[in-house]
Amino acid sequence: MNRAERKRLAQDLARYAGEASTRRQFIRLARQGAVRSIFTRQEVNKAVIKQLLNAVSSGLTLAGSGAFGVLRKVSVHVVEEK
Repeated sequence: MNRAERKRLAQDLARYAGEASTRRQFIRLARQGAVRSIFTRQEVNKAVIKQLLNAVSSGLTLAGSGAFGVLRKVSVHVVEEK
């Protein structure tokens, strides 16, 4: 990710968390030090790896429960955001 994408990610996360609903609020909070204005590449990489490991472990848990547990049917829904 380049710098602009990492900055946009920080803004989106602040908006998602409800801390800054507008860009002006985000800039004010970033100047006060209440929210991060940008993430480092290492932080982004660690977070992505953590999310991938979480997804894999959830999938393995679901598969194990389906094969040997009480789970009988699995329904998968794929949603695309635009």
